[in-house]
Amino acid sequence: LEIKEHAERGVYVAGLSMHVCHDVKSCHELMDKGFNNRHVGATLMNKDSSRSHSIFTVYVEGMMENGSIRTGKLNLVDLAGSERQSKTVSCRISLQDSLGGNTKTIMIACVSPSDNNYDETLSTLRYANRAKNIKNKPKINEDPKDALLREYQQEIERLKAMLVPGAKAAPMMDFDIEAERAKLREELEATMTELREEYHKEQMSKAQLAHELQVLKEQYEKANSDLDSMEGLDPNEAARKLEQLQQQFVGGELADNEQLKQKRTKKLKDAETKMQRLAGELSCTDLEKQIEVHDGNR
Repeated sequence: LEIKEHAERGVYVAGLSMHVCHDVKSCHELMDKGFNNRHVGATLMNKDSSRSHSIFTVYVEGMMENGSIRTGKLNLVDLAGSERQSKTVSCRISLQDSLGGNTKTIMIACVSPSDNNYDETLSTLRYANRAKNIKNKPKINEDPKDALLREYQQEIERLKAMLVPGAKAAPMMDFDIEAERAKLREELEATMTELREEYHKEQMSKAQLAHELQVLKEQYEKANSDLDSMEGLDPNEAARKLEQLQQQFVGGELADNEQLKQKRTKKLKDAETKMQRLAGELSCTDLEKQIEVHDGNR
């Protein structure tokens, strides 16, 4: 028989049949039928000594009081006596899901006090000692579908209770709502603080731009009046005064640059527009409107 391994079924023997048993008697009948099919051979100690391994597997399913289904598997194993290992299936392969993992294992080692069986007795004891050192932490085998279904049923019952007129929400739900409100309040306060700081920065930037523009305007008007007073002067004297006027400008020869003036004017208008938006946002009282205005400014 060929031993295979499946992701869901685990280790199994291909070709074996499974029988449904409703009582202990039917289990005994199947066990006796399997024993009668075993290969045996006479030895000096036992005329019916087994020549093969025997594994009797019982799958158990039970329904609990809460409606969940628990499953388990019981392996009853009888290892063969002295035979050649090359002709038999290794019990370590066929029982790997029972010797380790999610399981509890009981092993009975049969030994002989005779000197003739010293090597076999020592080998059996060593194997039993290694198996005894295996430490498992088994857990209950519960059908995940049943567990999920039970959770859904509990959730449905809780929601039905909430829909009853006059019923109060669960304390945990109230706690979650209050925590969410506190979190939103903190986020809103942090956002408003950030917007106020940005608003003050824009005010300072606007004031600085207005001051620079006013200085340029005054210097431009003063330069025009000085140029008017230079009419009729000696060309050398006029050139000297013109050089002095250029040194007095902010930016020197760029002071009368129309492109620079337009750029500064545009920057001032953009600052005024942004300040108006920020002022409108700071005056909002509705949370949703504040979020919409804040997203628009970004």
